[in-house]
Amino acid sequence: MVSASTDRFDGAQFGQAIKNPCVAVSITNLTLSGEQTVNGVACTEGDRVLVAAQTDDTENGIYTCETGAWNRALDFDGNRDIVQGTLVTVNRTSGKNYFWQVTSSNPITIGTSSITLIEADGPNASWDLTTDESNGGLTTSDVDTSYQPYEGERYGMVEDGGTTDNATPFANAIIAADQSGQPLILRGGNSYYDIGSAITQATLSNPLKIIGIGSPVLKYSGAATDYVLQITDTNGNDVTFENVIIDADQKASTVARVDNPSASMADANIGQVRIKDTLLKNGWLSATTTYAATGLTVSGGFSEVILDNVTIRNIDRATGAGTAGSIGCAGALIIYDDINAYVKKLTVIGGHIDTITNNESTGAGDDVDCDGINYSTPTATENGGFHLPASMVCWGTKFSNCKGRNVKTQLDGFTIIRDFTVVRDLEEAVNNARDFDLTRGGGIIDGGVYYSYEIGQTLGGGSTWGSSHAIVGWGPDQLATDTDNADGGLSVRDIKIYGAIPTATDDLPFFCLITNDTATRELLAFNLKDCAIMGGQINRWVKVQNAGTAQDLNITIEGCEGDTVTSLILFNATVDAETKLVASRNRNTRAAGTPKLLEFASGDSEPYLSGYNNTGYVKSYLNESASSTMSEIFRPSLIGGDTRDGHVFATAQTLTLADDASDAFSATGSYGIGIITNDFSDAAQAIFVHDANSFVEIYQAGATSAVISYGTTTNPDTDGDLNIWITGNDTINIKNRLGSSQTFHFWHFGGN
Repeated sequence: MVSASTDRFDGAQFGQAIKNPCVAVSITNLTLSGEQTVNGVACTEGDRVLVAAQTDDTENGIYTCETGAWNRALDFDGNRDIVQGTLVTVNRTSGKNYFWQVTSSNPITIGTSSITLIEADGPNASWDLTTDESNGGLTTSDVDTSYQPYEGERYGMVEDGGTTDNATPFANAIIAADQSGQPLILRGGNSYYDIGSAITQATLSNPLKIIGIGSPVLKYSGAATDYVLQITDTNGNDVTFENVIIDADQKASTVARVDNPSASMADANIGQVRIKDTLLKNGWLSATTTYAATGLTVSGGFSEVILDNVTIRNIDRATGAGTAGSIGCAGALIIYDDINAYVKKLTVIGGHIDTITNNESTGAGDDVDCDGINYSTPTATENGGFHLPASMVCWGTKFSNCKGRNVKTQLDGFTIIRDFTVVRDLEEAVNNARDFDLTRGGGIIDGGVYYSYEIGQTLGGGSTWGSSHAIVGWGPDQLATDTDNADGGLSVRDIKIYGAIPTATDDLPFFCLITNDTATRELLAFNLKDCAIMGGQINRWVKVQNAGTAQDLNITIEGCEGDTVTSLILFNATVDAETKLVASRNRNTRAAGTPKLLEFASGDSEPYLSGYNNTGYVKSYLNESASSTMSEIFRPSLIGGDTRDGHVFATAQTLTLADDASDAFSATGSYGIGIITNDFSDAAQAIFVHDANSFVEIYQAGATSAVISYGTTTNPDTDGDLNIWITGNDTINIKNRLGSSQTFHFWHFGGN
């Protein structure tokens, strides 16, 4: 190609690629002389005109309009001025300019060679069937050549709101885009594209992109089916949907599904799924369909699934639909086929998961339905003892009215959920679920607001929360047959719960529920920090339960505040727990009595608070009750510290006394507090506070029916009670007058 130069007088650019604009183009034979109107444009002396339709096509080319005979323009009068492919810009009277292209074969000799020009981009442009389209099995009858390749209209797609069934045209458009690797462009904004039957692309040859301009709507209208759109790939190709709306119209279970059943997780066999600025809605599991009701299902092997500003809305199932033990409903369901086909990473950025419900009422459901996001990977048991490094990040996403869990993960890796918003205003029962449920691995749930309205009220036939509902849960209870090591750590921070809960029966059961199943699958560390109940009450901040042997668990609760009815922590387990309670405030504005610091379920075999060398520590923990005679159980002014960051360490002691027998607990240290319980029940529970000189206060801390008699120097000797009296500043004497042998536990939180 020659170098470009400019004729300053004529304004001509001497290059072969693109010529300077012409004011008009001829589409019929012209007399090449005099000022005249060409294709509706009045041409005067000096105007550049593209002559493209001469009977003698050797005359075609760019001319300068003259009052006499026309001359070829200086940039189109030499043999080196044009080649096959040269483009000529033509001005339109309105709108953008468009191009005509030289298609004659090289070499081109001006005045001798036939010069053919076609409209390359304009109202009369034509694009023949491409090789890629032909390779995909399409013929000239499948395409409208007035549209460019890889535009939906080329394949017969019509946005007419139901008149045209676009199933076959859409399928052909996907085939063409797949064969070429070019994006499929769908234009929308007027109505919707009717899809009369499910679309399946069984395999991909290249990355597939479906890009919407003007948010086109694809609306399914066919018979009940498993999915509207299913894409399958085993060749490591990426799949992208961007700025489209797919509406299953409650006629398909899954709105969109992407599969890779490849038996290899090598990079060459796994691609990426990216869904951006897209709405998937109205999935419906009926009695005649088998797939779970989801907005999006991704199954098998992929390097990453990215949901970027995706909205998934109105996913439901019909009464009686589904199979027991299967997943019923989910906004986004990310599942694995086997150890060689799973998703390595899920990234969710913004977006909205809205109204994932379940009308099933005949017992066909299970405990894994109605989830906003459900993401699982193979267990180590399935993987020959090896853990898979899968992870999830969810940032800034809104969840509203997910009847079950907002997020459910079953990963060996890490789950991070930040800056979320949850709104629950369903006028129906809420499943026994955890809003954010981590089955394995570790996680951080940080920064979120939670609004609850009308839950548990009788509006619309509603009922209360499930008895085990929690905001955050960790535990492998879903994996009863799994025996792999699934240790993890969980940090829950800066979550605020808003919304009045009207009566005690509607109180949220737990803020956090931790389930340690066996000694090989346990949470090792748990941190709850800067969380608050801004409306209503909860029964307990934390419940720890297990079904195995005693396990180590490091618990820290710091800077939390709210109304707690029963206790701060319920240990429904045998657990060796180093528990740290730092600068938190526990109130009870509704029920009588003061919430207990620690509560142990009856029937447990000697549950105990310990840690390293049977010590734990408390710092400035306040416990308040509107109806209790004591305003604060732990008074920070009377709790000192030692050299270890001002924390107060606790020692644990246990005494078993026959009826009428006496013994004593030792409260060493110069100041502190003590807790004494009778098998961790309300029957006999007391709190002691002392300074460097003596015990200064004794509180009855159990229920109003507690049987405790206490004195400062002598045994009260009251029959039917636990009798307590003090000797000096470090001895707590007790005598069992309760009528039978009893075991008493004492923790002393003391300083130096």
